[in-house]
Amino acid sequence: MSTVQANVLRMIREVDPFVKSTGTEITSSNIGSSGAGTWATDGGDKFTAAKLVDIYNLARLALFDAYRLLYGNTNKLSEEVNEQLVTTSAFQFILTGSVSVGAKPAGYLKFVSLMNASNVKINLLPIAYKDDVIQGVKSLFTQSAAKMFVFDIGSNLIHYGTYVTSLSTYQLSYYGLTLYAVSDVTGGATVESFTDKDVPKILELAQAIANEQGLQQVNALASKLIGGQ
Repeated sequence: MSTVQANVLRMIREVDPFVKSTGTEITSSNIGSSGAGTWATDGGDKFTAAKLVDIYNLARLALFDAYRLLYGNTNKLSEEVNEQLVTTSAFQFILTGSVSVGAKPAGYLKFVSLMNASNVKINLLPIAYKDDVIQGVKSLFTQSAAKMFVFDIGSNLIHYGTYVTSLSTYQLSYYGLTLYAVSDVTGGATVESFTDKDVPKILELAQAIANEQGLQQVNALASKLIGGQ
């Protein structure tokens, strides 16, 4: 697995290789430096250091999204992006009245599964079924302690009812990406969560983003890079 520093340096060499204030070439020997006249502080000729890391993160997000669109909920998705699978046994809901709200973790991208402490599965439903669940008239959508539903709405997972209570012992599995910061580059120790086979794809996408290609073009390139149409 490669480091974020090594990957961002490869990207910088292609899109913005010199420190803005000094004209110094950005290399493996100085990319970790800080203070006046350094890449971390002064950025490159075109972009600040923070902007370049943003571009790198956007490329990673575009690649994940391409995998998600191509493989959906199939096992192939987990094969390709298994490193982005996160599981926590301390996911929390807060019940107020008859609605329980759980704030998605930072970096959350795609729901995989949710269970309570008794290992009872809590199913995610499309938002189109929200009214059916709230009304509870149709047997298919009637909830119980053994059949619970949540919806993915905005920055939260939401349960309409009282079967998901105010506890922090729910087990949530999801695909997520940590968005890196300049410190992850300068520090040198942070390891990229994507496998090495995906790094060239990330770098190609980053170069397209840096060259101001539009979202549609970037998404098309991401799909092409993973063998989609």
